[in-house]
Amino acid sequence: NKGNIENSFINIDGRLTMNFGGLVGNLEGDFLSSIVNSYNEGNIINSKLNGGLIGYSNQDLIIDNCHNNGDITSDMVISYEVYGGGIIAQAVDAKVIILNSFNNGNIDTMLENTIYGRYANGIGLFQRSNVKIYNFYNNGNLTSMFNEGILYHDANSPVKIVNAFNLGQLSGPNNYEISYRLLEAENVYYLENTGAKAWENNIKKTQEEFKDSALVETLNQKVTELNNAGLETIDEDLKGYELNKWIQGSDDYPILTRKIIDLSGNDNHGISYAVKYDKEGIITSTDTSHLGYVDAGLINHEFNNSVSFAVRMKLNNKFNSASALIGNWDLPTGGGGISAVGFSLVLDGNNKVVYHNQDVKVGEWYTIIGTYDGNLKENNMKTYINGVKTAETTISGDILASSLPILIGGDPNIQNDKMGLINFSSAIFKEALVFDRALTEEKDHISTNYKDDINVTNQDELLVWYKF
Repeated sequence: NKGNIENSFINIDGRLTMNFGGLVGNLEGDFLSSIVNSYNEGNIINSKLNGGLIGYSNQDLIIDNCHNNGDITSDMVISYEVYGGGIIAQAVDAKVIILNSFNNGNIDTMLENTIYGRYANGIGLFQRSNVKIYNFYNNGNLTSMFNEGILYHDANSPVKIVNAFNLGQLSGPNNYEISYRLLEAENVYYLENTGAKAWENNIKKTQEEFKDSALVETLNQKVTELNNAGLETIDEDLKGYELNKWIQGSDDYPILTRKIIDLSGNDNHGISYAVKYDKEGIITSTDTSHLGYVDAGLINHEFNNSVSFAVRMKLNNKFNSASALIGNWDLPTGGGGISAVGFSLVLDGNNKVVYHNQDVKVGEWYTIIGTYDGNLKENNMKTYINGVKTAETTISGDILASSLPILIGGDPNIQNDKMGLINFSSAIFKEALVFDRALTEEKDHISTNYKDDINVTNQDELLVWYKF
């Protein structure tokens, strides 16, 4: 039997007296479980076991494409050990495999009156467990009596870790950059913290060395090698899994590309090449040297001459009207696309452009919709900003299936002057939807359901629904 958690997320702050995990408090049993494409954004305040995803487990477990952004804090006076882990607080008597995951949350278990040990770990604490970690990084700051940048494991827990690093600051009397005990390691790095200890097989790098693109190349060489061999050669339970590629983030440090959760039920999982992930959402392009975007999929999809895009986003700097932030299709008269953030709607073959008449400010959240309804003879292309129709025009021509992916942000591999994808703007996205029809006020109540946060009450012909 298998117990699986897939495509799950939570963004609720929580407090519990004993075991607390962002997704699961306890996993107990003798079967294999997996947690895939899931994350926690909420802050956790607890006493004993605090895990970004899991509080306690004694099950064999595979964790893939998961992350924690929530801060973890223990604030109670207690008389037993306190564990805080970015992924799992404590695993005992289990085989645990972690792939393609990271922790951004700060972890603080420094309780003055705790009689026993206090631990803070980028991943978690393992006892009598067989642990394999491939593609992981910790950005969270750790504060405790015993801080380990990646994990703590006892003498009865063999650990192999490949392609991992710690960037978090460690504050406490006992600090270890990667782990308290020597482990089998390959491509494991750290940015040295003052007074922290590290083993010889963990490689120290300066900030400049961490920001060198050569590090991303080294990580990706190992990814390619392992994927070509098949991860089932590492462990038979990994058949069908693969390692994600690395890119340089907005601060030049390596980050993982990510599979994106599709809530539409159509399993149109995209891939995020966003340059940064934070608690607000994903950041796409920041400048021409760090191009970030999401490949939303839907290549060669037949839209039947109608389409809508809806996004919840915030600009980080002034919008460049030449940028196409989402949407491509092919037309009989030439390439075409919708800049579905709503600032312009463009069909290049017909030279029709719709500009918004609402002031869109940097640093404020907007819900923006772009629609095209080829069944209408007049005013068949419209934009809406926060539930208000801002512009409309009439175009002619059929939408054909596109050989290009639908994009959120821009794809640096597609250099097409007509599409305007050479110029990029910087935005944070928290939600994006694609419909195989035109949204309307009558059926979708745009003025209320898309006024602020997106409230999808009519999911007819919803192709993709991403939350970031």
